[in-house]
Amino acid sequence: MKIDTINLLKECNSGIKMGVSSIDRVMPYVKSEKLKKALNACKDEHATLGDESHKLILKYGADTKEPHPVARMMGDMKIRSRSEAHV
Repeated sequence: MKIDTINLLKECNSGIKMGVSSIDRVMPYVKSEKLKKALNACKDEHATLGDESHKLILKYGADTKEPHPVARMMGDMKIRSRSEAHV
């Protein structure tokens, strides 16, 4: 497998991890049951994709990549700044 493909899988997996983490962090602020249900469905789909990408990465002998700390920090800041809003 080409190195570009492996790197793309790593980036996708990292983004998926960040998506799941963001959903987990925002969930305590969600008041709408309809939105909670949609977020849980989205989280489940992300988890499935994350598992699949992780298996492919390992299959090709590579290690997974964690989301960049600055990207995580920016996500946290957005969630905190909007947590006062009614979701």
